[in-house]
Amino acid sequence: MKSIFLLSITALFFSCGTTKKTNNEVVSTTGNYYGTVHLSANGCPYYIEIQKSKKTNIAKETFKNVYPVNLEEKFRKDGLKIHFNYNISRAMTPAGCTVDAVVSVENVSVK
Repeated sequence: MKSIFLLSITALFFSCGTTKKTNNEVVSTTGNYYGTVHLSANGCPYYIEIQKSKKTNIAKETFKNVYPVNLEEKFRKDGLKIHFNYNISRAMTPAGCTVDAVVSVENVSVK
């Protein structure tokens, strides 16, 4: 009986772990992608042509031309160079718009 009690206490002691360290990494507020906004081309009211990404180890697939469903009006200027991040959107592509993907953009800033 004493050995079962001792075994239980030992198991309880070793099952309690320390708290994990939190990652206090600062998240960049500028986007990881560089692109140029184009108006009224490829059948789209506007789209972004992606030139490159800041990080070469980005895991998501990189597209050449994307239609941003939530691009703010102030960024809808032909030839405007921007930084941005994106997530693939399930929204439909506008009729006649030939882009690689429909995306939702965030952290948009002028380059």
